[in-house]
Amino acid sequence: MQLSDLPDKPILRSGQFGVLFEELNTLIGRIITRDFRNLTEETLKVAPLEFWTKWCSLKYHPVDERGCYGNLIHTIRVAKLVLVIVASCNFLRRDIDKVLSGAILHDVCRYDLDGSSQYSHKEHPKLVRKLMDRHRIGLDNPSREVLLEDIEKHMGKWDKPSYAPEISTSGVLHLADAIDAKLEDIK
Repeated sequence: MQLSDLPDKPILRSGQFGVLFEELNTLIGRIITRDFRNLTEETLKVAPLEFWTKWCSLKYHPVDERGCYGNLIHTIRVAKLVLVIVASCNFLRRDIDKVLSGAILHDVCRYDLDGSSQYSHKEHPKLVRKLMDRHRIGLDNPSREVLLEDIEKHMGKWDKPSYAPEISTSGVLHLADAIDAKLEDIK
């Protein structure tokens, strides 16, 4: 992706945004499977401006994700965390690319399809499908559905057992150890 693929807005031309954009672009470059990379790049090209510029919720996110570009900072951090987790698992390349693509796109419609919502849209994971449909992205791409299924399942309250993914106690310990070893790489 290039900066020229995005709207010509002053907020997207700042030095801080340029650094974040390059960091995101590096992560996109790690998606090897063409299907997932195309879906990711094409969707980001039509992402609402607010995906790139707005903050994350004040209740659930760290301080640096609560200001300008907070959603982008969060997206980058989640993608980096995904890479740490998959490095400690035995995933196929295609699955690594699917989860990395999902990490990059999971909050692309946080503020609604057109970015008009003042707050995080409750159903934003399902809106990614609508955004792709509206722009006819990946309609013939066989990877589209599995990617959207993962994105649509990403929401949940971590303190509510009904939302929690199934993982063994040894898996929790393994992931916690792997994540802690790489925390500096995530920030």
